[in-house]
Amino acid sequence: ILTEEQKQDFYKIFGEIADGVNIESVMSCWPEFELDGINVNMNRGLFGQEIKEVIVCPYVFYSMSINSTGLASACYLDWERKLIIGDANKETVKDIWNSKDMNDLRKLFLRKERKTHPICKDCGQLTHGMPDNIDDYADELLYKVK
Repeated sequence: ILTEEQKQDFYKIFGEIADGVNIESVMSCWPEFELDGINVNMNRGLFGQEIKEVIVCPYVFYSMSINSTGLASACYLDWERKLIIGDANKETVKDIWNSKDMNDLRKLFLRKERKTHPICKDCGQLTHGMPDNIDDYADELLYKVK
């Protein structure tokens, strides 16, 4: 939503003092997130890349989110806390990471059934966010997880 002049000003200000700079495109990561009046980019991804959807969410294999209350979510984009998989006040982070709920979600994704999940089915991060693409390895990973 910046003009070309504003983008150039940004690069001039921060280009010499930062290890790297990038201007992200506005995108809808979470289906329920309101973007009133903001022009959501539908032509390129968050970092200017071609939009390509992945079926298997890669994030649950290397990240989760512990909220300020201690509730653990399977997804760092879970602002509404709909993907709660544990509570760090009551169990270890390792136990949450290896929990049945987290592993069941991983297996669902590896079976390429993400579109059946009521919360994850319309995730914009998996089209616009340039996630790692592990779709071609889903069967092999599922075999290893089982």
